[in-house]
Amino acid sequence: MSVGLEQIEEFARSFNGYEHWGEQAIPRLEECERRFYQSGELPEQMADLRAALFMSWRAYDHGGQAGELSGFFYAVFAEIGSG
Repeated sequence: MSVGLEQIEEFARSFNGYEHWGEQAIPRLEECERRFYQSGELPEQMADLRAALFMSWRAYDHGGQAGELSGFFYAVFAEIGSG
Protein backbone atom coordinates (compact mmCIF):
# COMPACT_ATOMS: atom_id res chain seq x y z
CA MET A 1 0.00 0.00 0.00
CA SER A 2 1.34 3.38 -0.98
CA VAL A 3 1.22 6.29 1.43
CA GLY A 4 0.92 9.79 0.01
CA LEU A 5 2.57 12.95 1.24
CA GLU A 6 -0.72 14.16 2.72
CA GLN A 7 -0.99 11.06 4.93
CA ILE A 8 2.66 11.36 5.94
CA GLU A 9 2.10 15.00 6.92
CA GLU A 10 -0.97 14.11 8.97
CA PHE A 11 0.94 11.39 10.81
CA ALA A 12 4.04 13.56 11.37
CA ARG A 13 1.93 16.38 12.79
CA SER A 14 -0.02 14.07 15.13
CA PHE A 15 2.78 14.09 17.73
CA ASN A 16 4.12 17.37 19.09
CA GLY A 17 7.90 17.21 19.24
CA TYR A 18 8.05 20.54 21.07
CA GLU A 19 5.99 19.09 23.91
CA HIS A 20 8.13 15.96 24.06
CA TRP A 21 11.58 17.61 23.87
CA GLY A 22 10.68 21.01 25.31
CA GLU A 23 13.14 23.86 24.88
CA GLN A 24 15.75 21.43 23.56
CA ALA A 25 13.64 20.39 20.55
CA ILE A 26 15.78 22.00 17.85
CA PRO A 27 19.15 20.97 19.33
CA ARG A 28 17.82 17.42 19.84
CA LEU A 29 16.71 17.24 16.19
CA GLU A 30 20.10 18.54 15.05
CA GLU A 31 21.86 15.90 17.18
CA CYS A 32 19.63 13.12 15.82
CA GLU A 33 20.32 14.24 12.24
CA ARG A 34 24.08 14.47 12.89
CA ARG A 35 24.17 10.94 14.29
CA PHE A 36 22.11 9.60 11.42
CA TYR A 37 24.32 11.13 8.74
CA GLN A 38 27.53 10.07 10.51
CA SER A 39 26.63 6.51 11.47
CA GLY A 40 23.08 5.69 10.36
CA GLU A 41 21.94 5.72 14.00
CA LEU A 42 18.34 6.65 14.76
CA PRO A 43 16.67 7.30 18.12
CA GLU A 44 15.75 4.08 19.93
CA GLN A 45 12.63 5.24 21.76
CA MET A 46 9.38 5.53 19.81
CA ALA A 47 8.59 8.91 21.40
CA ASP A 48 11.97 10.24 20.24
CA LEU A 49 11.36 8.90 16.73
CA ARG A 50 7.96 10.58 16.66
CA ALA A 51 9.43 13.86 17.93
CA ALA A 52 12.17 13.70 15.29
CA LEU A 53 9.60 13.05 12.57
CA PHE A 54 7.50 15.99 13.74
CA MET A 55 10.45 18.37 13.99
CA SER A 56 11.86 17.29 10.63
CA TRP A 57 8.46 17.81 9.02
CA ARG A 58 8.22 21.28 10.59
CA ALA A 59 11.63 22.21 9.18
CA TYR A 60 10.52 21.09 5.73
CA ASP A 61 7.12 22.78 6.03
CA HIS A 62 8.78 26.07 7.00
CA GLY A 63 11.24 25.97 4.10
CA GLY A 64 14.26 24.90 6.11
CA GLN A 65 15.30 21.99 3.91
CA ALA A 66 15.61 23.45 0.41
CA GLY A 67 12.11 22.38 -0.57
CA GLU A 68 12.41 18.62 -0.10
CA LEU A 69 12.15 16.15 2.73
CA SER A 70 15.47 14.79 3.97
CA GLY A 71 16.79 11.26 3.93
CA PHE A 72 16.69 11.47 7.72
CA PHE A 73 12.94 12.14 7.62
CA TYR A 74 12.27 9.11 5.43
CA ALA A 75 14.56 6.89 7.53
CA VAL A 76 12.68 7.89 10.70
CA PHE A 77 9.33 7.32 8.99
CA ALA A 78 10.45 3.85 7.85
CA GLU A 79 11.75 2.98 11.34
CA ILE A 80 8.43 3.98 12.91
CA GLY A 81 6.60 1.85 10.34
CA SER A 82 8.72 -1.19 11.16
CA GLY A 83 8.31 -0.82 14.94
